[in-house]
Amino acid sequence: MVFNDRDYTQDAIIKQASLIELHSKDGSALDAGCTCIEGKHLHVIEGLAEEGKGFAVSEKEKMFYDQLAGLSRALRKNMEGDNFDMQTVLHEAELNPYPRKYEPHGKTECERAHPEVLRKISSCVKQLEKKHDCAPPYIDCPVNPVAVCRASIKCVEGSFKPKDVTEITKIDYPKDLGKQPAVSEISLRTGKILVHLNPKLRENPKLEKAILEHELREGSCIYNVTVDCHNKAVKHEPKGTRKQVDELLA
Repeated sequence: MVFNDRDYTQDAIIKQASLIELHSKDGSALDAGCTCIEGKHLHVIEGLAEEGKGFAVSEKEKMFYDQLAGLSRALRKNMEGDNFDMQTVLHEAELNPYPRKYEPHGKTECERAHPEVLRKISSCVKQLEKKHDCAPPYIDCPVNPVAVCRASIKCVEGSFKPKDVTEITKIDYPKDLGKQPAVSEISLRTGKILVHLNPKLRENPKLEKAILEHELREGSCIYNVTVDCHNKAVKHEPKGTRKQVDELLA
């Protein structure tokens, strides 16, 4: 039987990947603490993929081996650190279709409740990573950007207070609203209320204005937790609006 480099490479990669799956499932990697995945199998796959580029018969196959080598390398390096993060792995392997957010891997309750704080930490982390030319898990980085930024941008409950929604942005909504006058959502990032009106109401400018004002006030009431909503959420639709809406959407 004639030895075939290409067939051998494909077969060997499948075997190594199968062993990774086996060790991941049988407890040897997690429970027994075996480091054979990052210490051996990923090294082998990376090497085979590098060689495979030379045997590739098409640009598509060559790209596959190139990406496989990059993924194996990024996985191995990330697994050698303390905090495994798949998003970081995909980013380093240039396989992530979404831009990195530079956010802490484990967010605190305060950070989840205050997106303003999280944005500042994210911006700080991005700057430090660029300055020191490093990325998670920060093994060769002189500082830990996440730790530094969290220390300088402390998240304290109540330090960021909600504000009134003062602006409406009309948006398209992918679903049929049926008999609903409008669908709205509040953007915590911008403090705006995003409203999609039922198409049947757009032909009546006065009615449209009344509905938008209604959504704005309701949204402001919900967003600004310091406001007495019971006093603010009063009847503010012009007389007859509700009836007109019901008739148009009937």
